[in-house]
Amino acid sequence: FNPEHKGFLSETDLDAGFRYVFEEFKEQGHIIDTSNVEFTVDRMSAKRYAHNVKVPVLFCDPKNDTAFNHINDAPGIFEGFP
Repeated sequence: FNPEHKGFLSETDLDAGFRYVFEEFKEQGHIIDTSNVEFTVDRMSAKRYAHNVKVPVLFCDPKNDTAFNHINDAPGIFEGFP
């Protein structure tokens, strides 16, 4: 997680926020088919999918992204690639 948050945000907090907004969008009819949709910090992380990569990719996101931080995440993501 991004150290800039200094402990004020956790994965649980972010996942709850995603769920809240997701439910709001469903109620408003902006999202119809939710059978394969799950917004969580874990599902947004490249770590989860790195082992499936078969060709070179460019991994990038904002330097101080809301949930992730290159300093913390890049080594784990790099290890996940075949």
